[in-house]
Amino acid sequence: MPKTEQTFTVIADIVNSRGIKNRIEAQGQIDGVLDQVSHLVPSPEPILPTVGDELQGAFTSVSTALRATLLIRVLLPFPMDCRFGIGYGNAWARACSSAYKTVTAGGLLALP
Repeated sequence: MPKTEQTFTVIADIVNSRGIKNRIEAQGQIDGVLDQVSHLVPSPEPILPTVGDELQGAFTSVSTALRATLLIRVLLPFPMDCRFGIGYGNAWARACSSAYKTVTAGGLLALP
């Protein structure tokens, strides 16, 4: 069985992503913000785009997870915004299509 540890997993959804007129430009802006946040907030897995308009990352404490979500919201250009959820529990890495993904078992904190 793989080693597990307490993890706070951030999941995010870009608000009104289908209404964004220039999605390529918007994705570049989001990538820039995520890069800034990854340098400001340490994490084993920084928040990165996953599929569509979703983002995901993992943190070792709820305070670093919250700091990252706040910085993303502050740094995104208006009117762009994200909705966040934070899961907590034991996490482990598992093979998935030749890549390793973090899986979190536990609860979910909802953020507006």
